[in-house]
Amino acid sequence: MSNAENFRAFIDAFNSDDFDAMREIAGNSVYHESATGREAQGEEYMALLKGWRTAFPNLTGEITSLMESGDTVVAEITWTGTHDGPLGMPDGSAIPATGNPMRNEAAMVARYKDGVPDRSNHYFDLMTVMRTAGVA
Repeated sequence: MSNAENFRAFIDAFNSDDFDAMREIAGNSVYHESATGREAQGEEYMALLKGWRTAFPNLTGEITSLMESGDTVVAEITWTGTHDGPLGMPDGSAIPATGNPMRNEAAMVARYKDGVPDRSNHYFDLMTVMRTAGVA
């Protein structure tokens, strides 16, 4: 499987709410959110993703552009969902559900080592998330 196919499989697993597949694909890779400053790997990474899924139960990512060069995959992703659950904040607090829809255009840069994910950096618009949550 190419790195791009691996990346696409991970997004497909997220869209299908398949945490077993995500865990298998991600392995021990490091995930970083530039907007929140959160960084996680292993089970902490899965917990972070479950937090997003709790806040936006119908959240899906549509890959609109995908490029692979050497050990790096860069993707543009449009995330859409409805804020129907508590949105966990980095400080441990939570913003109650608003029922507001969200559309957030993002980019991810994923690095691979020997065909295995090593690190992914996720760049998204935090202001869009906060507006959706009714706090901005």
